Amino acid sequence: SFLTEDAEIESLLLRRYDEKFVEMSDSAGDSYIEGEWKAAYAKFMKCLEMKEGDGPSLSLVNSIEKKYNFVVPEDFQGYRDFKGI
Repeated sequence: SFLTEDAEIESLLLRRYDEKFVEMSDSAGDSYIEGEWKAAYAKFMKCLEMKEGDGPSLSLVNSIEKKYNFVVPEDFQGYRDFKGI
């Protein structure tokens, strides 16, 4: 999973956030990258229940829901283009 592959990053995250939050955020990110946006959305929403106002979760929830209406673009390569944001 993208957040916990690096032990140093995982250690830094666990200092600041609850372990369950880190695990859910990591799983949500993996679902997003894999193009499983409905699952990612549900997981990011759980993250927001655990940590209200979490910036990355809010950003991706808004993008999935409002910008793309849960439809993964055909050219999606597992990341978001921040040009024009």
